[in-house]
Amino acid sequence: MLDSIRSVAKGWVGKAILALITIPFALFGIDSYLSDAGNNVAIAKVDGSEITVQAYSNAMQNLRTRMQNEGKVDQAQLDSPEVKAMVLDQLINEQLLEKEIQQANYKISDAHLATYITAMPSFQKDGKFSQELYDELLQQNRYTPKKFEAEIRATLLSQQAQDGIAKLGFISTARADKTLKLLNQKRLVTVSELKTKDFLDQVKVDPAEVKAYYEKHKDKLRDPEQVKIEFLLLSASSLVPGIKVDDADVKRYYDENAAKFQGNEQRRASHILIGSGVNATPEQKQEAKDKAQTLLATIKKNPKSFEELAIKNSQDPGSATKGGDLGSFGRGAMVKPFEEAAFSMKVNEVSDLVESEFGYHIIKLTEISGQSSDFESLKPQIKGELIFQKAQAEFVEKAESFSNSVYEQSDSLAPTAKAFGGQVQLSGWMSREDAAKFFKSDKIVGLIFSQESLKERRNTEAVEVSPNNLVSARVLEYKPSAAKTFDAVK
Repeated sequence: MLDSIRSVAKGWVGKAILALITIPFALFGIDSYLSDAGNNVAIAKVDGSEITVQAYSNAMQNLRTRMQNEGKVDQAQLDSPEVKAMVLDQLINEQLLEKEIQQANYKISDAHLATYITAMPSFQKDGKFSQELYDELLQQNRYTPKKFEAEIRATLLSQQAQDGIAKLGFISTARADKTLKLLNQKRLVTVSELKTKDFLDQVKVDPAEVKAYYEKHKDKLRDPEQVKIEFLLLSASSLVPGIKVDDADVKRYYDENAAKFQGNEQRRASHILIGSGVNATPEQKQEAKDKAQTLLATIKKNPKSFEELAIKNSQDPGSATKGGDLGSFGRGAMVKPFEEAAFSMKVNEVSDLVESEFGYHIIKLTEISGQSSDFESLKPQIKGELIFQKAQAEFVEKAESFSNSVYEQSDSLAPTAKAFGGQVQLSGWMSREDAAKFFKSDKIVGLIFSQESLKERRNTEAVEVSPNNLVSARVLEYKPSAAKTFDAVK
């Protein structure tokens, strides 16, 4: 009976760790205006699962914190495309591993988890597990036992999956022997260090030598060419404040994409089923309903009687022997009336009679886990997605007109700024290197320092310096490369 109540979704055809990955937009260009809602916009999709901006930002922050703790902070390195790609790759790998864990049905039993945690050195006192030390350390690190144990379980599942994949690998005996020899190889090295600072007080430099060196290398001691520019940005994120999305749009999108927003919320419930049989007459249905109503009244008076009544009365043989326990299930696993009731209840709440094609159910909700996927909890996320989608669409529509405007009115950016509601921004003196760091686009830097821009002082063509960010610039002042003065470098 339990199997017939559950409406199991169709399984994947085939099984693979490698999945189709799509990157809808890059890792930057999302305005802070979106706040928490915008942070749920996906930056990557892995076999149907999304990696959000928030998840990526958290991963970058974790990397930054770890580097700071190790004294290895290098902001330029953290901002490099290579590091961003590395972090995204790691998130993708984690998603793939999670998929493998789910599809291969890896499990960590409660006994296994308990054995692992009680053996952890951090919780040992006098060679034994200390409950007092366990509680104290969790409290210090702001962990609840449930959260800590969930993280340890996830770690063990991940290790279990990785070990299983590793066992599928093959290496020849000869290569294994060679690798082992390299791993166990030892070298004896003697190092002698000569430090320049130890000899500085022995060196005397004559001012005439300094001057002579300057004259000889004057061509190498130069200030780079520099410009002062004005520039104008058209960005999808700058269009966000003008985008309006009402609640009706949000609800419509939620309804049309229900499968996308299922989430991972699980409910655990027990039930008592009183069936009326196939092709039951109205009298038989009424008889079943009356019996169910009598049982419900008894449970309302004495909630602790639920399990005993389920064992004696429930007509679901799969759960009756377990006091009505159905285990945990997500949305789509149960028939609709049962699901709607279970997902609207609070823990330990007992439902009124719920009628389904199988008869009358009395449901008791015993546990909630995972993340909710109801409309109200997802509303901010969906609204953020719709706002950004509309901003992107508007950006695409305006991009061509913006490009034409800066070209047709090339002696100033002001008319284009007025037409598109933007603001012309001014820079200080900047070299090619400075401009490359600022714009992170070789193309716009090349256009700014082109002979045409330097001589005619016209707007550059509009360049997409990053996804959803279009820039045009105009040179205001120019300083050619010049030798540094002797006083500046001596």
